[in-house]
Amino acid sequence: MTIRLAGTRYTHILGAELTGKDWLAAASERHRPVRLNLFNTLARGAVAVDHRLLAMSVGDDIVVEEILLPFAADAQGACQVLTHVNLKATQHLKIKSVAQVLSDPIDFKLVPLAGVG
Repeated sequence: MTIRLAGTRYTHILGAELTGKDWLAAASERHRPVRLNLFNTLARGAVAVDHRLLAMSVGDDIVVEEILLPFAADAQGACQVLTHVNLKATQHLKIKSVAQVLSDPIDFKLVPLAGVG
């Protein structure tokens, strides 16, 4: 599960580059089976929404919402997933640790897509 592209704004806030990283390997060992199951469910036709608590370098901690949307599988059966992070950040915001993004979310919800799968 390779991250194909993480936007420059996201990279600035993280202080690290995620493009090219293995998203499954980045999860804690405890969370890897959960993350794999989540992405398998997305690939079969679902949308996911989760929330993540981020401690910021300056100011209050924030909760961000992530929305994961699947694309149709390609000819080899690989399914791409678009993740949108609802983060309204100014240019000065940076998180304390990239580990927060790689760790388990606070919660997540899977919503099956009607007529798919």
